[in-house]
Amino acid sequence: MGGLLCLGARPSISGLAYGLHRGSIAGLRFETRIRPSRDGRMFRKSDQLELAARHVALARLIVERQRAYIALLKADGAPTIGAEYRLEIFLCSLGILEEHERELRAALTTSPPQRSAG
Repeated sequence: MGGLLCLGARPSISGLAYGLHRGSIAGLRFETRIRPSRDGRMFRKSDQLELAARHVALARLIVERQRAYIALLKADGAPTIGAEYRLEIFLCSLGILEEHERELRAALTTSPPQRSAG
C-alpha cells in the first residue's frame, strides 16, 4: 500500500495510545492504572515500564487481529483498502509504543536504584 507516512516524531498521544489510555480498544478491556510512588514522584519507572509493556502487548494483539480481519475480507473477495489503511495506522502506533517502552527500559537500567520508602 504505502499511503501512510509514519513520522519519527512521536505525537503527544496517538489514536491507539488514546484507546489504550481509555481502557478499551477493539472490544478488549484491560487495566491501565498504576499507583503513585511513595517517594513523591508521579509514578515509579518500573510501573511506567510495566504499563508500557502491557500497551505494547495489546497493540501487537490488535495488529494480529487486524491482519486476520484483512485475510477474511480477502477470502470473501471484499475490498480491503480501509482495513489495510487502519493496519498501517496500528503499525505506526505499535512502533511508537515499542519505542517508548525501549526508552523506559533504557532509563531504568541507567538510573540509580530507587529507594523504597519505609
